Amino acid sequence: MADIGTDHGFLPIFLYQSGTSPRVVLCDINEGPLQKAKEHIEQLAPSGAFELRLGDGLSPLKPGECDAAVIAGMGGKLIASILENGWDVVCSMKKLILQPRNAQDKLRKWLIQKGFVIMDELLAEEGRYVSEIIVAGMNGNAGEGRKLSAEPELQFEISPILFDRRDPLLPVFIKQKLAIETDILREIYTGGGGTEDRLPDVRKREAALRRLLDLAEKGIPGCVAAKRIEERRDRRERLNRSKKEERILGMKNNDFLTELRAIAPMDLEEEWDNSGRQIDMGKSEIERVLVALEVTNAVIDEAVSLGVDYIVTHHPLLFRAVDLIDANTTAGGYIVRLIQNGISVYSAHTNFDSVFGGNNDYLAELLGLTQIRRMKVLSAYGYTEKIGRLGTFDRPCTLKEAADLTAHVLNLPAVKYVGDPETIISSVAVCTGAGGDSLEGAVSNRCDLFITGDVRYHEAQTAKEQGLCIIDAGHYGTERIFVENFAGKLRKAAGDKIEIYESKVNINPFDS
Repeated sequence: MADIGTDHGFLPIFLYQSGTSPRVVLCDINEGPLQKAKEHIEQLAPSGAFELRLGDGLSPLKPGECDAAVIAGMGGKLIASILENGWDVVCSMKKLILQPRNAQDKLRKWLIQKGFVIMDELLAEEGRYVSEIIVAGMNGNAGEGRKLSAEPELQFEISPILFDRRDPLLPVFIKQKLAIETDILREIYTGGGGTEDRLPDVRKREAALRRLLDLAEKGIPGCVAAKRIEERRDRRERLNRSKKEERILGMKNNDFLTELRAIAPMDLEEEWDNSGRQIDMGKSEIERVLVALEVTNAVIDEAVSLGVDYIVTHHPLLFRAVDLIDANTTAGGYIVRLIQNGISVYSAHTNFDSVFGGNNDYLAELLGLTQIRRMKVLSAYGYTEKIGRLGTFDRPCTLKEAADLTAHVLNLPAVKYVGDPETIISSVAVCTGAGGDSLEGAVSNRCDLFITGDVRYHEAQTAKEQGLCIIDAGHYGTERIFVENFAGKLRKAAGDKIEIYESKVNINPFDS
């Protein structure tokens, strides 16, 4: 075999010692790595089985000299260029073992176009990365390996071979890709990078990755190996978090409030709402914050255990003025406990429902909707905006399929729906929480489907008479996404100045 870009020579040494390859040619464009490899060979495996050659790519080799070549740790485009420039040598080999660092889809596309067959693939954990290893050859059935994914937009990026072999790292690998798309969406929503015209493509890609993740997790019973890997990563993250806490700078209280109001501007609040400060303990420096859907005793316990200065909620603790703080009432008991523990409370309710990138945009994004726009209703006074969003599925689906998708993206066991399950759905309205007030917006905009929560009997009857399908995913079900969404925006705004925790408490009052 030949090791192209050998660097330190450890792989050739291992292949020789294990009896895999009786002769190895080590190639590198620089003398330094070859000298390092030579020292390692003399120390670990002194023999005449190794031949070190200086040169660019495959140029030091002659056709027919080696049965296989390993090209690892380089970009996909560079690997393709090396193979292209050494074509005569490549065509004489039985096998190529490639480990691209990036542009893996471009490398696979190049291989297929050049007549290679993807013979095998596997994943390997390397630190915090999951690396892809591609085994390609010129021989075999040319039809094999050409269809690389069930998702057209990912056809050259995620190999079906990984699903066939039930690679235990596949769920972790897909989650890494999904995290990248989520970060891109957050940057677009918060104005940190990218433009709105990228949203449809990013949403489409994220939805495809979520479907593949679901397939991967179902196809690998228990995902035991992947869970072990995630547990190790959780431990590393906790260690990194503890180190990060040591260098927390803190943020001035007024600066913290300014960031909260920038994420959810107060002028977007509905007249009946009471967003903003609920309890202010007057701390000048804020170091730790817990983001939760609402305040409950379990959330207060969580906040106390984390030592936070603030709880930021979606549902206001106080909807109206309080004449008496009575510890024997539910709300009064919360207030007393919070004050006793020095914890302030801030709420971002209907203003975060309305703001660009808030709850409704985030739900539309999770569903993979395109052409997303605000919900407007024509009245005697002109167009007025309703809380909610309008959008379209790229590919029409049935009501039952839309219900299954909604349950999946919201991590719910099931959702209720109104309408014939075989109804074809294209145009969609969404409104997180109790969206009954936005029902007329879905009807007047001639939507096929309205996705919301807390649908009342008469609202469901009205929708059915109007020919509008409804998916009721519940109040909690549609708003639980607040935590991850708001926490992500706050991290973006605050940087390393404060530590932000996402509540892990399940506050859903319904058991089933």
